[in-house]
Amino acid sequence: MRSCLASVDFPGSMSEIVEVDGFGAWRQPEVRIKMRNVGRGASIEVLFEDEHIWVINKPTGLQSTTPRFGGPSVILSARTRSGDAHLVHRLDRDTSGVMVVGLSRWALKSLNRQFRERSVLKQYEALVRQGASELPPMIDLPLAPDRLHRPRQVMSFRRGKACLTRVLSDRAEAPESVVRSSQGGLGPVRRVVLELITGARHQIRAHLAFVGSPILGCDLYAPEAVHAGADRLMLHAARLEFDHPASGDRLRFEAPTPF
Repeated sequence: MRSCLASVDFPGSMSEIVEVDGFGAWRQPEVRIKMRNVGRGASIEVLFEDEHIWVINKPTGLQSTTPRFGGPSVILSARTRSGDAHLVHRLDRDTSGVMVVGLSRWALKSLNRQFRERSVLKQYEALVRQGASELPPMIDLPLAPDRLHRPRQVMSFRRGKACLTRVLSDRAEAPESVVRSSQGGLGPVRRVVLELITGARHQIRAHLAFVGSPILGCDLYAPEAVHAGADRLMLHAARLEFDHPASGDRLRFEAPTPF
């Protein structure tokens, strides 16, 4: 098994020091890596680590990939553990939740195949403004890059990529649980649980907005009142299931939704 490092220096223009108050162990979720000035003092929680994979609970505000002008990221932290570390999927900077990073070439090959064959289960939770009609059980809308307003996505049946999002549950949310719920024009709020079948950029954010239920705190697809209705993007990757690249055991990781 691989132990957590005592300190990590993030390369780039914004060097960050990591403080560890535990040791990496098989399924030991108590390990936390403290990262100063990242995601408002948030931390990376290590859910699991061995020589093949690194599974974490990514905080909101932390990039998955290396920022253009330097700074901390998931991949930079992973490469302090293994020079072969590569991302096999990503979470948006403002999305929190479970991520897996491949640390070996064997793991990368296996994980990439599992994501490609859609055998990985990816479950998310979000707070959305209630739309005029109920959410459909499956959102099937093709997405393509917005050439004039990057990094936004647009719905395009001509050049879009087929994208599927399954709605697992949809229930009313008490107003007091929503940050800034008193903002004018926000309207009723609902808590939804979704399964990401495909994996296009901004898929959940765009899909929910295009069916009339934008996510609270979303700066790209929500009206201003909904964007201002929360102090963060109310989207969290709550559950991830996949086969361990070496043993073949089915692994399930969960991170409690922080809102």
